[in-house]
Amino acid sequence: MKKILFLILLSSLLIVGCSCEEKEAVQEEGGGFVLEGEKVSGEVYTVMIEDNKFVPVDLEIKVGDTVEWVNKDDEHTVTFENGDFNERLGEGGTTSYVFTEGGEFRYFCTIHPGMQGEVVVS
Repeated sequence: MKKILFLILLSSLLIVGCSCEEKEAVQEEGGGFVLEGEKVSGEVYTVMIEDNKFVPVDLEIKVGDTVEWVNKDDEHTVTFENGDFNERLGEGGTTSYVFTEGGEFRYFCTIHPGMQGEVVVS
């Protein structure tokens, strides 16, 4: 009888301890994907858009970091070459993107294709 009660108790603890729930990937405001219910925390980096340039041109960040683009110029876009992000910014406009995976993310302005930048995420 003691063995049966012990096994029932042990089984109950295993079931309670394994309360696994499926999480769904959702898109964060401004881009990037995170698991629903998870909070991505990290540094925020700013890229200025001025004199028809992205400053800095190249940026190295970590997974979970955010890049914010601030337009101090006429109208521009921040467009990823891979098509995952495309935002049009008027003068004074801002946009941001949370990088939730590693890789090299090249971007440009569709209005001024010579304006290019890259974010390297490790």
